[in-house]
Amino acid sequence: MKNLRKHLFSLADEDYKNFSIKLLPENTNMIGVRLPQLRKTAKTMVKNGLGSELLSFIYDYECEYFEETMLKGMAIGAVKCGLEEKLKLIRHFVPYIDNWSVCDSFCSSLKFDKAELPKVWDLIKEYTESSEEFFARFGYVSIIRFFINEEYIDRVFERFEALKSPELYARLAVAWAISMCFPDFEERTLEYIRASTLDDFTLKKAVGKIKESYRVSSEGKQRAVKALAERKK
Repeated sequence: MKNLRKHLFSLADEDYKNFSIKLLPENTNMIGVRLPQLRKTAKTMVKNGLGSELLSFIYDYECEYFEETMLKGMAIGAVKCGLEEKLKLIRHFVPYIDNWSVCDSFCSSLKFDKAELPKVWDLIKEYTESSEEFFARFGYVSIIRFFINEEYIDRVFERFEALKSPELYARLAVAWAISMCFPDFEERTLEYIRASTLDDFTLKKAVGKIKESYRVSSEGKQRAVKALAERKK
């Protein structure tokens, strides 16, 4: 791992770095490595079977750059281990998430078998109730990733009502999740919008994303707007 930073700098793209800083102005300590190259690096690290060295990287390596934090998350997603160990790794990593990009890339790297989802649900429930911005975002983006389905949909709507964080990226994650429920669960989502106790900002953002969706018909978009207007306050 001692040459990791050197390797990342060898992949640097100055134009991509400048573009990324515009998207994440609060994270200027970037090298400029594109996501596919980071994913490839993470998979190579895991494939090489580095064992304790890989765990040492995940638990002990001090990340100075945005890409190093990204790489830790991707390595956790790629590493082969039992569910309890994976959940332990997730718990370790979540406190280091400090922007939407690391959060969403980390969530997209995770994979679970269907039989593992009940324990995953128990874990993410805790995060959806957190007042910490990126703890909560991790919980709600994980819902998008794994739980918008017939088995969990009613519990998903309950989780939206559990939102405690007043911070922007937590609320945007909830708005995104509501909009992702709409294409497959239109009637239930409309019912939820009408009855929701969420703040106006979050629900307006959710309806805005529904209106932008290519998966929703013109009629569905109009119904979402109407449901928001009919909302019980």
